[in-house]
Amino acid sequence: LAEDLARLTGATVKLDANKIPLNIRGMITGSKYEKGILDLATTDTPPEIALYCETEASNKSKEQMWFLCGKAQPFGINAKQQEGNNITYSTDTITISCKPRKLDKRVARLADTDMEDFEEGASEKLALHPDMKDTTATTQATAQTTTA
Repeated sequence: LAEDLARLTGATVKLDANKIPLNIRGMITGSKYEKGILDLATTDTPPEIALYCETEASNKSKEQMWFLCGKAQPFGINAKQQEGNNITYSTDTITISCKPRKLDKRVARLADTDMEDFEEGASEKLALHPDMKDTTATTQATAQTTTA
């Protein structure tokens, strides 16, 4: 039982953003969007999605995170039109519950370009293809193709 408690069973990602367009909200949550109107219903079923996040550090290095299989919960909306003399904007909060992929049981993939053994150029490739295992071979193959 103790071994079962220590295993990774999933991850939860919570994001706050200013103004996620309604058509994008509909795609993420499985809601119906048509002609500028988003209809939310109890029958909405969110599709499985992957999520990529990147955080830049002060020394121009960055941390990258890929969450490989998740489903969005309904959006939270915190809206204020005016507070004192300042106009404030609404904030959309989205929570994505991530589970292990059926393909390989992975939940997430993390990278830090500041690590000494992180390969030059791998960051850009991984941003597009988080499943790449051997970025060195891919970089060499690309260089050979380009020079040929």
